[in-house]
Amino acid sequence: MYELTTDKHLVGPWVFRRVNKTWAPEGREAIGLVRGKEVVGGVVFEDWNLKSVSAHMAWGDASVSPRRLIKAIFHYAFIDLGADKVIGCVNSANKAALKTDLRLGFRHEAVIEGVFHDGELVMVGMERRDCPWIPRQFRAAA
Repeated sequence: MYELTTDKHLVGPWVFRRVNKTWAPEGREAIGLVRGKEVVGGVVFEDWNLKSVSAHMAWGDASVSPRRLIKAIFHYAFIDLGADKVIGCVNSANKAALKTDLRLGFRHEAVIEGVFHDGELVMVGMERRDCPWIPRQFRAAA
């Protein structure tokens, strides 16, 4: 049985190992899907500025359907925080992550060269009004 958790000390390090970032809990929140104490997917939110928030997502076992987690991610960002936009940054060499982000509803916003040894930084964004993961009545700006 899979459960949602907001334990950032469990989910945050797991996500950041997979996105090659250094974990520090200050100023960050996390939501994850766990089986017991084993994280199978999660997101870390940071840089919340009352308008937008950055998200770093990672999935473990591909056989796990993260639908519940995806809904929780966007509910938290758009409804709980009241953000108008969620921003993601992905290495262009990570084709699977880019494909997943686009399937979730993110759109390409910018490409920055010289950030990674093996690719460019691709910035993706999703506006609240375009989010297919939250109920329609919440899609208008807060």
